[in-house]
Amino acid sequence: MIKRALLAATLLASVALPAVAQDANRCFDTARMSGAIKDSGLAWEQRNPELWRVDLESQTRRFVRVVATCGRGVVIVFAVLADAKDLRPSDDLYLYLLRMASRFDHVKVGIDPDGDYLVRIDLRPRTFDGKDLEAAARQLRAVVDDLTPTLRQHAAK
Repeated sequence: MIKRALLAATLLASVALPAVAQDANRCFDTARMSGAIKDSGLAWEQRNPELWRVDLESQTRRFVRVVATCGRGVVIVFAVLADAKDLRPSDDLYLYLLRMASRFDHVKVGIDPDGDYLVRIDLRPRTFDGKDLEAAARQLRAVVDDLTPTLRQHAAK
């Protein structure tokens, strides 16, 4: 039980969305973010002034929904691997996710505050552009496709 709690805490700490990104009034530059969205070449849908999403084709599911948002000092691009209710928590699952978090160089793998499993990439607004945003979205889709078969082995019954 302690092992499971430590694994869960480690995953949560590695990927929890920063509070600054959750505050809709703190986007670093909505005009610049909007420009990067347009320049990415992907069909993003704007959900609110600082939140966009795009559904990308997937090899392991109908689509992978990638979300981009901005906060002060960071652009967060993420995709949900699975809702909390869809996976059976276990030491094996947490150990797998920790190993995968170590395997990917720029992608964080973990659990958000609601218990949903996700992958995310943080981009620095000072240097990012549409190409970076497109690359991040496509990389997240590839990671979701890579992890999904193993996650299905941990599906809630």
